[in-house]
Amino acid sequence: MTLKDKKIRITVVGDGGIGKTSMLIAYKDKTFDDSQYIPTVFDVYSMTVPINGEDYTVILSDTAGQEEFDKLRKFAYKNVDVFILCYSINERSSFENVRLQWNPEIRHSCPHAKIILAGTKADDVVNAAVLEMEGRKLAKNIKANGFLHNSAKTRYNIEETFAKAISVALQPPPSSQLECCSIL
Repeated sequence: MTLKDKKIRITVVGDGGIGKTSMLIAYKDKTFDDSQYIPTVFDVYSMTVPINGEDYTVILSDTAGQEEFDKLRKFAYKNVDVFILCYSINERSSFENVRLQWNPEIRHSCPHAKIILAGTKADDVVNAAVLEMEGRKLAKNIKANGFLHNSAKTRYNIEETFAKAISVALQPPPSSQLECCSIL
């Protein structure tokens, strides 16, 4: 990222209904809304974040996890600095889909993508279907740049998740990596 480019693009990816939108809203608006679930097709939010005394525009893209939006979702991958790849700790299939669907999709479109793996709904440990150590192991296996559990409801690790994503986005890529994403 050059000094002239003060934009950080973060795209959130994962199964539908696992808390991606709630996580984004909890970060952006500092609120939690547990009203009826309405699937996201594609939303973009923008906010100014001070980093080391300079203002950056952080562009947050919220993507649909449903299969019918596969082609549309991939447009959100263009020029992404970092992906937050999500699964719900209380939905085992969303965890398995990180390995089976989401990581391969991101790596196909953006071979050198920076990824933060995030387990959502960490407040619901009573119903946990995925242990934190399993998440850490998966993060290592998919070569994620970071791993956290978070909860939009309690705001646990919400700021930390996005701070980690921003920190990773600001790290310069290895010189062998030129263009991030290709849309097919």
